[in-house]
Formats: sequence, C-alpha cells, structure tokens
Amino acid sequence: MSEEEILNLFPGHVKVFALGELQKSVAPVAPMLLDKHFDEPPSKEMMEQLVWEISHFLKEKDPYALYSFFYRKDGKDSQEWLVASARLHKDEQGLPNEVVMFSYTTGLSDDVKIKLHRVLEQYDFLRQNVEKVALLTNREKEILGLVAEGMTSDEIAKAIHLSRHTVNTHRKNIYRKLSIQNSADLLKFAEVLGFISSTDHNE
Repeated sequence: MSEEEILNLFPGHVKVFALGELQKSVAPVAPMLLDKHFDEPPSKEMMEQLVWEISHFLKEKDPYALYSFFYRKDGKDSQEWLVASARLHKDEQGLPNEVVMFSYTTGLSDDVKIKLHRVLEQYDFLRQNVEKVALLTNREKEILGLVAEGMTSDEIAKAIHLSRHTVNTHRKNIYRKLSIQNSADLLKFAEVLGFISSTDHNE
C-alpha cells in the first residue's frame, strides 16, 4: 500500500517521513522531545526533530513497536486532544529509512483505531513483499482475487474462459512466486492488494 493510498483512506491523519529527505538539524546529545506532550501541534521543525528522535528510540525495538504522544488540536484553548502513533520502517539492509505516523482524536471509536493500526500492518506487509508481488502477471493477480473470493478452479475457468488446467497452473505459479503454502497466506496478500476487505476472512 502506497503513501498516497494510505492518505486517501485517512486524509490528514497519516504522514510518512522519509528520513533521508528530512533536514538533518544538529542532533542533541540527549532526546529533547521524547516523553513530551504538546499543548498544540508541533511546528515543522519540532516534528522533524521528533521524528529523528523517534527513529533512534525505535531502531532497536520490535519491528511492530509504536511510539505515541498526545497533542492538542487547535491551540491551548482547544479541549480536543489527539493521539499520534509512529512506527519505524527499515530498508533491506536493516537501516532506518522512514517513520510512518498516524493520529486520531481520543474520541474515535475502537473500531476506527483498529482500522488505523491495520493500515500500518498492511503497509508493512506490502513493503516486505513488494518484490514478490511485482512478479505476478495481471492474469495471476486476477486469479488470486477470484481464489480469495472462494471460487474453485472450475468456476474461475468458466468465468475467465480458460481451461481448468491453465487455471491450476496459474495458481501454482502464484503460490511459488509469493512463497506461500496455504490459503491463509493467500488471503493476506489478497487483503493487502485490495481484492477483499479486512473483515472478509475474519468472520
């Protein structure tokens, strides 16, 4: 899932900070902004500094670890507080390369908060498997989506005018290219690629 797709899902709530593109201000000897909450949204400069500090804080943590802080939405007179949560991503060499941060009002329902966390999980999964997904042909992606919908090889063959043998060959190639072993793995790819909703295979 690309940054643009995330932003379309949650406009104004998600931001991806590419560490290599930030202005590298003089790093303090000790963190200045960690463990702080803000009476108003941090300025651009403060946010960039905070992102750097978050990246250093999370780099030795579990890959799914989050750093969270609170800030007030519209200045000191506002009573509405927001929660911001950040996750660190690393490149193929294991070096920190971006921080993904999303925020939500403390009054949002648990369902919305869960959905926001799921977006981050899907983004992580796609980043880790983007090279595998790129190996799939358009036909294989089509068949993956149909398999995820619960269609059999015979039903798929009839729907897209192929032989059953050809459909099964495509299915084997999908499993091989994605390095998956079972239908649960296939459903995960189908969900992240947008072929099914996140609730379709959890009910």
